[in-house]
Amino acid sequence: IDLAMKLHYLKGLYFFPNNKTNNNDNNSLISIGELKKSMFEWLVSYFMTCGRICLSSDPQARPLIKLNDAGVRIVEARSGKTVHEWLTMEGFPSLQDQLVYAHALGPELDFSPLVFIQVTWFKCGGISVGLS
Repeated sequence: IDLAMKLHYLKGLYFFPNNKTNNNDNNSLISIGELKKSMFEWLVSYFMTCGRICLSSDPQARPLIKLNDAGVRIVEARSGKTVHEWLTMEGFPSLQDQLVYAHALGPELDFSPLVFIQVTWFKCGGISVGLS
């Protein structure tokens, strides 16, 4: 599949509504610190996701992952809407790209992380996690 995808990101978007009764900005499901702490645990096992894609000196060779511990990019965003409002908005499918950080791989591959994570905090305290 890596040959078919070339230099493109796969995208995923996950919603986590806040089911607590007291819904406000300070009552989020999880803090960014807690989210990063849990990420560190899986990054230890999947350390190759912290590398960068680089090209071989051989023009016929496939791109490879340079294990340089450059890290995963995390972007935080806020929405003035609730998760329910966002999901029921007219034209929702085309709006999904606002919740998944869009970045093209290259041309400087050394600066293109393998994993982007966008966490969007909603007015209701729910969150979305966009992966690319």
